[in-house]
Order: sequence, then structure tokens, then C-alpha cells
Amino acid sequence: MLDISQTRCVIMSVYVFDTSAINHLSDDDRYRNSIVKSLIPTNCVWISALNIMEIARTSSKKKRNRLLALLKTLSNKTLAIDIPSYIVQRSIIAYKKHEKNLLISVPEERGVFNSILTKPEGLKDDVIEYFNEELEKVESNFLNLHENGRISMQKVVEEIEQDIELVPFIDHELSPDGLFKNFFNDVYKNIFLDAQGLTYEEIMPIINAVPEIMYFFTAWMYSIYERGIAKYGYGKKNAGNVDLWFAPYLARVDYIITADIRQYGLLKFVSEYHNTKGKVLLYDAFKKRMKVK
Repeated sequence: MLDISQTRCVIMSVYVFDTSAINHLSDDDRYRNSIVKSLIPTNCVWISALNIMEIARTSSKKKRNRLLALLKTLSNKTLAIDIPSYIVQRSIIAYKKHEKNLLISVPEERGVFNSILTKPEGLKDDVIEYFNEELEKVESNFLNLHENGRISMQKVVEEIEQDIELVPFIDHELSPDGLFKNFFNDVYKNIFLDAQGLTYEEIMPIINAVPEIMYFFTAWMYSIYERGIAKYGYGKKNAGNVDLWFAPYLARVDYIITADIRQYGLLKFVSEYHNTKGKVLLYDAFKKRMKVK
């Protein structure tokens, strides 16, 4: 797997928080300070660009400022990590160019993320508007992907069997006969406009080096299954919005912390299915890990 260009954590673990967990920690007046004291500086917390964009949308200025101050404390001067879709693209480019390192932090040309992380008072209306536009792109891309995928998935399932279970469904879609090859090639040809499609055998070495795209695909298939294929429990309340974008982080961190039970189910499935480096904890389990009762 490609090495990463990001602050190292040589003592203990690397954590990423979903924004739901950031909100829980911010509201945890009784234990917040002791949790932060236990977490920093013996662990690393990587703040996601998704955290910053979502918090920038907070309507209450007082709450927004409190959340941004917490992000700054948790980051401990570490650069923000980028939106996972951008990391996926850069990971494929890095492999193609035989580079040894993968940049996962937000690059200098979009340095406003790190500027706000280090100086939250710089979050003005124009920056909030920029973050809103960026987040809308992520959400829009997912909705288009989901709608197109759902149609394809339903056709695939009709060809396989009437009541397919989740794991066999994922197994099939990741196999040479599934949709993963086409999905990967769509991404690949979007990056390298003059590229020809790769065979499944040519794709596998790339996936071994940069598994982020496979983790995202698995999360997406989970979302497709839960929303449009599962016989029971269908509905938009199932996991499947921007939450699934956290799945690629499982390749690079030790723990993802969330307070969203549906996101937890999705990420836990991806983690267990692929035996990822990263594991997933609900916020209350994280508190216990920090020895806070």
C-alpha cells in the first residue's frame, strides 16, 4: 500500500471523527475536557475537510464557533485531510506515476480549509459560501452515482436471484463478473482521459496499493442494497448519503468515531468485510476507550 504524506502518530492511534461525533463531543460538557486531555497529544486526530464544510453550515454562530474551536484543539496543528473522493483520485495518479507517497491532506491550492482550521475567526460569509458549494458538489456527485447505480444494481439482482443476501451481493459485485471493474474504469478514464479500460487482472495490483476506491465501492454497494434492493427496510433513512465517503479513510486511520448509528453500520460492515486497518466506534464506546465513565 502506498505510504502517506501526513503527520505521523508514533505513540498511539490515529482518529477521524464524523461530524456527528464532533457535535456529541462539543455538547458533552461534563466529560469533554477530560476526553480531549486523554486523546491529545498521545494520539493524532485528523480533521476531515468534510467536518469543516459541514460545521460551516451550522446556523447558530455561537455553536459554529464552539465547534470550530474544538476542531482546532483536536487537530493539534495537524493539516486537514482531504475529501475522500479527491484522495481516491490522487491515489490512482500516484500509483500510475510510480510515486512512493500519497498526499492525503488538503493541498495548498485549497488552503482555505487549513486556514480556517488554524484560525477559525477567518470563517466569513464568502468562505462559508465556498464551503457550501464544495459540499453540494460532493452531495450531488453521490446522488447521481446512487441513482445510476441503483438502476444497474436492480438489473443485476434480477439476473442473479430474487432474494439475494447482502454478503453474496457484495461478493458478486467485487468479482470479475460484477460491476466493480466498470466502476473502476469509469473513475480511471475520468482521470486519464485518453486511457483504455483495464482488465480485472490489471486493476487488482492498483487496488492492493490503494484500497480506498474498493472501500468506497463496497460502501456504495451497501447503500444501494439497503436503499433499493433489500426486501425489507427500504428507505432514505438507511445509510447512504455523504456518510459513506468516510469509508476510504478506513485505509489510513486506526479509528473512525461516529454518533450516527446508520453510518456506524455501514462503516462497520466495510471494515469487517475487508479487514481494514481502521475500525469504527460509536461515540459512547469511544468515551469508554478514553476511560471516561
